[in-house]
Amino acid sequence: MPVISRANLNQFLIKQLNNLCLTLPANANQLIRENKQHTNNVLHLGLLGFFKDIREVKRYINALFFNIKRFIVDGFLEVNPMDFFAIEAIRITAQPYYYFIQRNKSIFISSSNTSNRQNEHKELITSKIQEFNPDIQNALIQLTIKLFPRLNRILNDGPILSGNEWDDIWNKELRICSTHKFDKYFTLEPINDEMSQSEIMSYRTEIFSDNAKNVFIEAIQENHLHELIDIIYDVIRVENFNIDKNKLICFLQAIFDVFDILPRTNEVFGYDNLIFMIPIIFNKIGYDKKYNFQILSTLFENSENGVFVMLHILIRITSEEKTEDTEYWNLFEGDFDILIKIWLNKVEPKFNDFSIVKYNKLTIILHWFNKFKNENDILQGFVKSLMNDVSLLIIIVGHCVGISTSIGMHGDASVESQYIQFKPLAEFFDLEIINALFLTEQYNKSELYNQNQGLIHLYLKQFPLRDQQIF
Repeated sequence: MPVISRANLNQFLIKQLNNLCLTLPANANQLIRENKQHTNNVLHLGLLGFFKDIREVKRYINALFFNIKRFIVDGFLEVNPMDFFAIEAIRITAQPYYYFIQRNKSIFISSSNTSNRQNEHKELITSKIQEFNPDIQNALIQLTIKLFPRLNRILNDGPILSGNEWDDIWNKELRICSTHKFDKYFTLEPINDEMSQSEIMSYRTEIFSDNAKNVFIEAIQENHLHELIDIIYDVIRVENFNIDKNKLICFLQAIFDVFDILPRTNEVFGYDNLIFMIPIIFNKIGYDKKYNFQILSTLFENSENGVFVMLHILIRITSEEKTEDTEYWNLFEGDFDILIKIWLNKVEPKFNDFSIVKYNKLTIILHWFNKFKNENDILQGFVKSLMNDVSLLIIIVGHCVGISTSIGMHGDASVESQYIQFKPLAEFFDLEIINALFLTEQYNKSELYNQNQGLIHLYLKQFPLRDQQIF
């Protein structure tokens, strides 16, 4: 190979990278354009000056052309192009350091790098870089900082970048420093269970449309509900968010329709965030009591499922604690009663199979049923059936457990304690009979007792003091 000057070598590298960019999907070039500072930093502080001759540049470019194609799915690049250019340069020219990064994810992306372990991490990284030719050591340090901005603090005395908001930004930009994207860069193929950029764009387009319900169902089936909720929040939090009101109502209807068929897992992220999303949408639609009622009553009437999300809204409307969210539930006097009656018609069939027992606001539901339905025979029959089933009574009593907080003896810590809320329970259930049934389970050391010792003991211990409660 003929000797080539550094300037010409850099010019050749830039030309080859530009040719490569022309073959990449539109989202890749958009990422390059929208973050020019990152692009320039990776290029001028890292890649230029990283290769010693034209042979190395050609080897690098050939590897890039071949490997980056593996990350294009349905016309979208799944990684940040500049980050991939940089990590491939490290893989080609300083492979031991590449594998060092791969094996030490927590060091390179964790915000704990700003803790008392930062000196240890700095020593590990710098000692590894010092194993390479001095000519590329500075470029390796610069590429490391640009790829993993949190390391700027320990390698270059830069600013502290902590907090989840940074990871959210980096995730959107497909950066290697994102918790969710790091592993992908070391697979040379997309991770199967991760959403592709094509799927993300499809979800963004269709979630606020007549097809919203099917989008939710597909996300649930593909185990992508968590990611879909992130996408929705990204869309609705934009200040200039502007979507047709009818499409927003379609979106709300979809939440109602799918909520009760969500998979029952230990992770409540999806449920909580879907509920909290509703008042945000009302905010976007606009504040108007009459219009609010019109929307809510239509949603309540048309919903195929949504019993739980309706209950949550009704509880929020009656909440004594007014927040920015609950202000959007304000209704005219009498509207609330109409919504309750609509909801009770939806929930009444669940009295037949006792599935209503799973709702932790059962005593409120029974109170509404008693007030508005005027069907005492149904209510009394339902309660009588519950009193004959200890397993269901245990669930109901569990719904009535509250938590009180008090300051510790030395004033240096808060102490939480549980208590049974006897007053709402006593409105419909015979506390004496429950006490006797629980004593029997305890005496017999039944399987139910063994599985629920804590709750049964709490009830039996506090039962003699029930009349002293003020709540």
